[in-house]
Amino acid sequence: MTFSKNVYRLPFEDFGLKPEPAPFHEGKSWLEYALDFAMPLGTPLYAALDGKVVDVVDRFVEGGANKSFSDKVNMIVIVHENDEFTHYVHLKRGILFRPGEAVEKGILIGHSGETGYMTYPHLHFSVSVLNPRSEYKTIIPRFRKGKKIFTLESPR
Repeated sequence: MTFSKNVYRLPFEDFGLKPEPAPFHEGKSWLEYALDFAMPLGTPLYAALDGKVVDVVDRFVEGGANKSFSDKVNMIVIVHENDEFTHYVHLKRGILFRPGEAVEKGILIGHSGETGYMTYPHLHFSVSVLNPRSEYKTIIPRFRKGKKIFTLESPR
């Protein structure tokens, strides 16, 4: 198990959300420690740490439980210190930043949506690093709430 070097804020207002089971993540290194948070559509999402936007997909308006939606997902990826990346996936169209732009921790970046392949409305959030082949590999994110530092994992 690899834990993040950085300590992040939750990417939404803390209203008691806990990770949901994520059976589609199992056995995939780019999804292994990703977190799925069920939330109402349109929930405001915030940058989990200062960084720079490296990728944005912001053109889709639909999604669902059919695998044909796999490539039709809105998302934003931000790189942070220690070469860690945060991924915010299944967003509503209207992401507020573009590649190359700087973001500050806690700034509004977009809203939860229902794009891509999914079985219920949720935010797919992960922290990753690049492996030697320049592929994303998720790591376990550390979060801060007040003075407490904690980790979260999706139940199996």
